[in-house]
Amino acid sequence: MRLGHLARAAPLLVRTAATAATAYPAAALKAGDALRSRRRRFTEDDPGAVYASQSLKFAAPVYVGDEVVAQVQALQINAAGARHIVKFATKCFTDDDQTLAIDGEAMAFLPTLQLSTEVME
Repeated sequence: MRLGHLARAAPLLVRTAATAATAYPAAALKAGDALRSRRRRFTEDDPGAVYASQSLKFAAPVYVGDEVVAQVQALQINAAGARHIVKFATKCFTDDDQTLAIDGEAMAFLPTLQLSTEVME
């Protein structure tokens, strides 16, 4: 069943998207920042984000072999001691960014708001 592939892939896409805060030019993450249009391979050297919650709406099917582009936007940032609680808008598109496949929100604890420069082409 093709929908099963989508249901299994979506949490991975969203988890990856939330960690994408480490994938962009050196700067500090701020509310309103949209993190997209870059490709990056995540490794064990990446600083970890702790997922607090996520909600997803499946708007269109994603099939094996489809290219999926994830877009993550920081909506709200609150300091919590040495960590930061960040609420993200998360979207996944297919068909060259034309079809919205997954729409949702995620809440994560980030160890830093610093964005790194390591990008995979």
